[in-house]
Amino acid sequence: MRPSELIRTSGMAIAALAAAYVFLELDKPAKRKNAGLYNNGSTCYINAVLQSLAASPSFLLYVKSVAALGTSELAVLLLQLLQELNSKSRNLRTLSAAGVIRSLEAKGEWRHQGQEDAHEFLLALVNCLHDASLKPGAKKGLGGLGAGPVHPEVSEIFNGALGATSICTSCKKSSGLRLESFLTLSLIMPTAGFRAISLEDCLQHHSGVELIEGYHCEKCEKENIKETTAARRVMLSRLPSVLSIHFLRLSDLTYKNQAHVYFREILDLRPYCTDMASLSGTSHSHKVDPGSLWDCTYRLCSVIEHIGSGAGGHFVTYRRESDEVNSMWVLTSDSDIQFVDFKKVQTCQPYIMFYEKLSSSIKSS
Repeated sequence: MRPSELIRTSGMAIAALAAAYVFLELDKPAKRKNAGLYNNGSTCYINAVLQSLAASPSFLLYVKSVAALGTSELAVLLLQLLQELNSKSRNLRTLSAAGVIRSLEAKGEWRHQGQEDAHEFLLALVNCLHDASLKPGAKKGLGGLGAGPVHPEVSEIFNGALGATSICTSCKKSSGLRLESFLTLSLIMPTAGFRAISLEDCLQHHSGVELIEGYHCEKCEKENIKETTAARRVMLSRLPSVLSIHFLRLSDLTYKNQAHVYFREILDLRPYCTDMASLSGTSHSHKVDPGSLWDCTYRLCSVIEHIGSGAGGHFVTYRRESDEVNSMWVLTSDSDIQFVDFKKVQTCQPYIMFYEKLSSSIKSS
């Protein structure tokens, strides 16, 4: 073969390979992205909460149940927005939460006045949805969580209970288990010296034994002992379908605890529970097998991070792209969406975390 023919043949081969490569790249499905949200004037805290809730299949079913009642415009608008946030597209889209904000403000539950707190907005939103699920005449507000909702699972998706027990150190008499409901579990970050703090450290600190001075024990008072010391412990007594964990980072307008908290995708709550047989997912719950890991195991759905100081900053969300086992994680910052791996998620400073019970996740899929 002549040199000119060799060059011509080689060129044709290279061109053919290049064409095949381009064809294959065009034919390869591109990564589809979740939608972002416009910042309508310091609304990053709202966007962060909405993106986080959209990552929970159980919460989506919750909002769908409330919307189906036909009594809440907020639930209808919220459901539409959350579904659009989860709708995948090759083109990056940006949505607006203005309708949800207006509807919430119309209920008198929230008034957007610039930079606010994501945790407070979450409470206002869930409280308003809860009120929409109640039967006529039932007590409204978070205190009415047991006041007869139309669908028990609607009010109980975030609603858990803490069980407090006090034992007199003198006579060993127990006060019995006293239950107190919670919507979000607020945790203090304990000082660990030079050791890194983990989520398990925070949970252990929350459920640790605390000595109470000046305790009035009924049994000891009969023996003319007016005050004694009691060992008090608060543990989880009823687990919600979606566990919302709130870290107490902001103590005032200037100070913010910047400590890093290490966390995993899977969370086992058995060490922090009172009686396994008392755990429930709904008001019509089944008894839980004390050896069962299923009802106490949670998987991370999303993390809200606050970037900045106590005086101000920016809220972003790390969330699952889908409910698949090997789903991707995305970082959402208003309209900006970036794919990240879970190692990147673990580098953030969590402010609010949403863990979903594995058994609830399977039922909702």
